[in-house]
Amino acid sequence: MRIFVNFFLQAYKKAMFLFGRTCWSKENKLKKAVDSRDAALILCCYSKSKGSINFNNLREVDFQYLCEALLKKNKLKCFYDVIRDGFQFFPNSLPLLNLQSLALRREGRYNESIKTIEKIIHIKKTKGEDASKYVCRLDGIKSKIKTECCCEVVYSNKNYLIKHVSHVNSSPDILFVTFWGGGHDPDPSLPLKSYMLNRKGYAEKFVIGSGYDLLAVNVGNYNFYQDFGKSEFDSATQHILGKYKHVYMYGGSGGGYAALYYSIGNNAVPIVFSPRVRIDPSTGLLTKNNNVGFQHKFLDEFISENKAFVFYDPHTIPDRKFVEHRVVPAFPNAEFIALPFSGHGAFFLSEIKALKEIVMRIISAGGFNQSDYYNIFSHRRRESLIYHYHMVSKLISSNKTNSALVVACRALAMKKDREIRYGKKDIYKIMLKKLEREGDCLGVKRLNNSFKASQSVS
Repeated sequence: MRIFVNFFLQAYKKAMFLFGRTCWSKENKLKKAVDSRDAALILCCYSKSKGSINFNNLREVDFQYLCEALLKKNKLKCFYDVIRDGFQFFPNSLPLLNLQSLALRREGRYNESIKTIEKIIHIKKTKGEDASKYVCRLDGIKSKIKTECCCEVVYSNKNYLIKHVSHVNSSPDILFVTFWGGGHDPDPSLPLKSYMLNRKGYAEKFVIGSGYDLLAVNVGNYNFYQDFGKSEFDSATQHILGKYKHVYMYGGSGGGYAALYYSIGNNAVPIVFSPRVRIDPSTGLLTKNNNVGFQHKFLDEFISENKAFVFYDPHTIPDRKFVEHRVVPAFPNAEFIALPFSGHGAFFLSEIKALKEIVMRIISAGGFNQSDYYNIFSHRRRESLIYHYHMVSKLISSNKTNSALVVACRALAMKKDREIRYGKKDIYKIMLKKLEREGDCLGVKRLNNSFKASQSVS
């Protein structure tokens, strides 16, 4: 019996020795594989040693390279098992946190990835280290969340298409309803009709990129929205508008008119630029050749208690007349922001890089007025070619040729030629035409010299 017990004990000790040696050997092999940075070899060693490996003996770098190998081979289940063990020994390991954020992002778990990166940034700042790389990555993920959207057509007929573009990974409480304007009369044979219906919504890139949802109204043949009644719009969109806490209706020119018109009776705030439709008699643009008659009720036949933000150039006569005769009576609570020499539309605000800032200020602060424009943005007019073009045009029409020439030469001397709508050549042409008509040879010479100098600067 004693002989049997001794034999059993010796066999047990030998087995334990061999088992421990085997485990040590597997850990050693894994460490060597980790040091080689060979993903396939690391994965092979890990697969063989899994279950018998002692993670206590692994270094932080071993966990890092092992996790890298598992992530590279897309073995996410094993990856999360290993990284969980790694955090037990190295709870604030930046390499492991970094890998975890990448894995979460790969799976589309953006909110968890953001929390992990925020933890990395906090640790970095606590240590007094540069965290700009991770701040950029955080912004990138947040931007991706903003721009991942689904699109649903909520209404369509032969001439109108309304689509709802909503964010997949977030639920904003702000909706922008945007309307295209237009500069042509309807034409049933227009080859671009299909494109016009199916193109991106007006300001879609800006709205979606800012993290808001969009309801885009696209028009095939532009009939000044006269063939799309208010009741049709309301029945097509009410189930969407009711989901949001804040609704803004947004457009320029004819799109601005549509934003004002369809906002009436809805809990929506219009933000519009140079609103008008030229078939409205108040603009003074009505001609005998119009293919469409005005079928809506005029805006001044309504009274809306909604807030509204109306931007326009008082020197653009049709815009000013439409605002004064139609919009002012209909929207007593509106803010009217006059932008002298800005021309028609929102091109001027876009050129001076104020458009997005103004819209964001309206959303965040709940308002924007004339004083805000002058205090914050008016100094940027000096950098605008659109502003100078319209000032020169106004001075020319007022027969103030010398003043117009001074402004034109100042514009031509500008170092930046950001041609969004009007550029230096446009300013040069209208000024030259006026000077030649008046026979001002010295003025022509001065203008030509300024233009040549501007070409060399450009």
